[in-house]
Amino acid sequence: MFDSIKSWLSSDDGGDHPLDRPKEDHQVKRREAEQDLEALRSERDELREELEAKREQYEQAKDAGNDEEADDYLRDAEAVKNRLETKRGRIDEVAQQRNFAANMVNIHEMRASHDDEYWRRLKEMDERELTRMFSKQEMEVDEMVGMLERGGDLSDQTVGSYREKTQDMHRASDLEEKWRQESTEPSVSRDPDAIFEDIEETSDERSGDDLEMT
Repeated sequence: MFDSIKSWLSSDDGGDHPLDRPKEDHQVKRREAEQDLEALRSERDELREELEAKREQYEQAKDAGNDEEADDYLRDAEAVKNRLETKRGRIDEVAQQRNFAANMVNIHEMRASHDDEYWRRLKEMDERELTRMFSKQEMEVDEMVGMLERGGDLSDQTVGSYREKTQDMHRASDLEEKWRQESTEPSVSRDPDAIFEDIEETSDERSGDDLEMT
């Protein structure tokens, strides 16, 4: 996640610390991520609809006794499901980029209204730790101040929660590779229940507002 955020945030030069970038840069990045999230969620919803259509086609073929045709629909549905899971992973990734940019904006706000000691402490942090701490959810200025005042407790709690709630993000590239491999692998027995389960599930909605409020 650190490499993803670092390259996304500073694609122009890649060398500066996130807190050295002006507040306006982070505001631009936050808006870009919000626009990307809107597009990704729209694409996700289209894939859900496509998967639902495949389920209906599969069930109709199965009911009609056309097992070969049903298997074709099931194979198509599996490919759609894999694309959907990949999209959900991408949503998680972009949501965390958005959260990080929003928190960098709020850190600038904190610096303007509070003692510079908080700013100096954040500047001294390892960049990877800073990324872990501020990509899980958006934090208000008073939350940041309270977090910094608690000192050492914060890092363990935040990083632990981060790891629990963002595992899907790290699976995105793996899912893309799995999807490519499956397109060339021999046909295997497929489980319709596993393919069609929870089409309307909201696990990917941990991104965006849900991640921010967790």
